[in-house]
Amino acid sequence: MKKLVCILVATLMVALCAGALADSATLNAEPFDWGEAITSITVTFDEAPAEITDVKIEATITYMDYSVWANVTETIEREPEECILEGNTLTIKLPYEALDSKCTAYGNATEIYVITVNGQQITDLTMVDPAIDAFQEFDNGTCHYRLFVPETDAEKVPMVVWLHGSGEQGTDNRAQISANLVTNWATPESQAHFGGACYIMAPQSQGGHNVEAEMAAILEVLEKYPNIDPNRIYVGGCSMGGGGTMNMINTYPEFFAAAFPICAAGSITEEAAAAFAANGMPVYLIHSIDDGTVNVSSTGAAYELLKAAGATVYATLFDMVDTIGVPAEMDGMLGHWSWTYVHRNFDAKGDDEDGTNFHAGEYVITGADSSNLYNGEPFDYGKLNEDFNWMDQSTWTTYDGEAFDPELLTTIETPYEYTVYSSAPAELGYETFFDWLGAQSK
Repeated sequence: MKKLVCILVATLMVALCAGALADSATLNAEPFDWGEAITSITVTFDEAPAEITDVKIEATITYMDYSVWANVTETIEREPEECILEGNTLTIKLPYEALDSKCTAYGNATEIYVITVNGQQITDLTMVDPAIDAFQEFDNGTCHYRLFVPETDAEKVPMVVWLHGSGEQGTDNRAQISANLVTNWATPESQAHFGGACYIMAPQSQGGHNVEAEMAAILEVLEKYPNIDPNRIYVGGCSMGGGGTMNMINTYPEFFAAAFPICAAGSITEEAAAAFAANGMPVYLIHSIDDGTVNVSSTGAAYELLKAAGATVYATLFDMVDTIGVPAEMDGMLGHWSWTYVHRNFDAKGDDEDGTNFHAGEYVITGADSSNLYNGEPFDYGKLNEDFNWMDQSTWTTYDGEAFDPELLTTIETPYEYTVYSSAPAELGYETFFDWLGAQSK
């Protein structure tokens, strides 16, 4: 094997043989806690290269620029850090960083990447990500979803239903498993905690989770795969998906064997809590205390409501979130990302991220809920002019069809206090969170 170390310049010089043509290129992607990135490109030639020529890698990307709070489109060049040439195959390794839009594996990557070799643009592009591709794609017309189907002869196999957060909404049927490490549930190591096999279902929503449509899809999967154990179906999700989890179990309190809302933007009804007390379904709440997006008080409120109803409820709290691969200077800024601990099957012990940041024992949550009133009535952003910027009140020109008057906008605060007992899985008799979840049955 001949190894070429690439100079990090806009145009990369690579050894190619005279007349050698590049037949195709594969964009190789990998999932991480912070999203999916294209980490290398494999170029296949019709014969082994041997002569120097130019290679250029460009992509036209659109991303959210939070400095101007708008989508920005630009053409970028990705500069290889190493090339490995073996026979008629060239592997170009690309640098990547967490949360860098330049390396993101966009769903339309094969359309926005332009790869030119020896003056020839390669038009035959494919993108592969074995972890993502292990999840089959389905669309029943009202709900599209991904499904990991384990290879197993077992007659009864559990299933986890994962509900994504607001950032993964869309129609690509990919973001809900690529934006964070949902694929980790499908690894052999994770599957072992569920008896060696577990279905993983991940619907994708638009405009919030439609639990009726998602339940119809769940029933469709049960009919298609009769070895799924109806007594061991679990539902969980993060942020908006945590709220979706609560809405799902509020609506179908008898269906699931367990639920695990994470940093949930939602609430549980008293009627559902009473049903859980009667049927024994446990709810496991997970949250980071420093969450600046969804306050930990939402978990505190749900915990106390379930306790008061006599339902089985557990909670694991973390002081902060450390995310693997994210620059150290971002520590303390990602408190909303407590789902990363769940995807990595936390045990809340040891000196790793979830162990060092686990908050053990009782924690008292105090504060005040703020709510806005307009002219004495609950404020509704949907009544503002269509072109408003919610961060810039100067753009709020009309409200409910009339001129917006900032003097009519007031804020009221309602104090709260919740006490939560934060447990590690070991306190519940299990080594890890997945062990606890896989043991639950109706």
